[in-house]
Amino acid sequence: MTQKLLSDIKEAANILKELKESQINILTHYDADGLSAAGSLVSWFRNQNTKFLCRVSYDLSEEDITSFLKTKCDAYIFLDLGSGQLDFIKKAKPKDTLAIVLDHHQMKMDPTEIDNLIMVNPEVHGIDGGKEACGSALSALTTYYASDKIETNCLKMGIVGSVGDMQGEGGPDSINQVLFQEAEKSGVMKSRKEFSFFRLREYPVHKAISYSMIPYIPGLSGKEDQAVTLLTSAGFKLKENGKFKKVKDLNDQEKTKIVDKILEYTISVGGNVDSSEFISKIYEFPFETCSFLMEATEFAITLNTCGKMGKQELGILLASSNRNQDLIDEIINLKQEKRNIVSSQLNLLSDIMKKEGKILILDGRGKIDTKLLGTFSTYYSQSPVYSGNIILVFGEEEKGKIKVSSRAPKEFVDKGLNLGSILNESAKKLGGVGGGHRIAAGATLIGGDEVIRTVVDLCLNEVDKIEN
Repeated sequence: MTQKLLSDIKEAANILKELKESQINILTHYDADGLSAAGSLVSWFRNQNTKFLCRVSYDLSEEDITSFLKTKCDAYIFLDLGSGQLDFIKKAKPKDTLAIVLDHHQMKMDPTEIDNLIMVNPEVHGIDGGKEACGSALSALTTYYASDKIETNCLKMGIVGSVGDMQGEGGPDSINQVLFQEAEKSGVMKSRKEFSFFRLREYPVHKAISYSMIPYIPGLSGKEDQAVTLLTSAGFKLKENGKFKKVKDLNDQEKTKIVDKILEYTISVGGNVDSSEFISKIYEFPFETCSFLMEATEFAITLNTCGKMGKQELGILLASSNRNQDLIDEIINLKQEKRNIVSSQLNLLSDIMKKEGKILILDGRGKIDTKLLGTFSTYYSQSPVYSGNIILVFGEEEKGKIKVSSRAPKEFVDKGLNLGSILNESAKKLGGVGGGHRIAAGATLIGGDEVIRTVVDLCLNEVDKIEN
């Protein structure tokens, strides 16, 4: 199956080469995966002196897709979206104009029903797009082969997007493995295993701990003051020779002592975890000089920040290799602004959460920014305190429109649960649009309290089926 998908990628790469003299219009999603995918293509077309336009979509609505398809060009390219909007594309796409979809979401119709459409999607070949071959991985490999394996920024952005989409290297013989192996072989990336709290080697220790939102530990993640308290209670000296001690300065004994203290704290707030669960694979980019771009997770967080704070153009510039100092300074300020917002809104969510069975419900309507729903659902799903639950985070986009972001435990998905189908069914019942992956999905649904009740009941029914 992987070889068939790889064949599709190489076919798309050959088509890219044929489009060098054309006008190309690109539509991508606003998260780290979508912006990383756009970075690869923007770099490619810019280097080929190809005329292109790149737009970002937030809500994946019919209006958004139709508006994009009204812009005149020789070819449309959809990145990290399109599979769930094939019905909109069929209605609005000029029949004689080529469209290429590089996406990994579940499809709602047969793509062969649309004229002049090239679909590159792991789901076509029975591969779970929620586990491998995200939009940035597909875009990275497509542009890498189109450059005859010369350009490598695309490989970096494929890794950033894959890590940001919680896929990482994927399983053995997966498309993600092809991407990561090519990146390591070319020298653009190197990897190591490390405790998650120490991935930011160039940061002061207390900041590195508080900035590590995955795993999300309530009361510690996102809170510098609590990180300082925890470190000092462990007898750790924050400063050495008048300067804050950085992660790269820690010895193994200090790391062990800090991790033991974090473990103790996690257990005290209801987490059930041992220290081995805090270890993760860290992917670093040796040729980056900016501290928050040296490591894949932080690079992905940076792109997510740009997208979710309405500055997607900054993310695309960054993902396409722009390192202008004014750009870097603007992004540093944006990251701090987002940290402040996330911290305050997490406090709001902690006060309103409730549970029904194995469903954790966070009704943030009127309280939290709907662009951050995915951020919060990811945090809670990756927390040792809330593991084993389906996470549902709701927000009100406007009167009568409710957005939901959801995450499911891997063990539920392995038993057949499919969040993408649940939210698609919710949209059919209530109106709106919904879909995504088996393990992670989102929707914009029409209604009020009944929206939450419908989604929760559908999830409860599916959990009941797999447990009985």
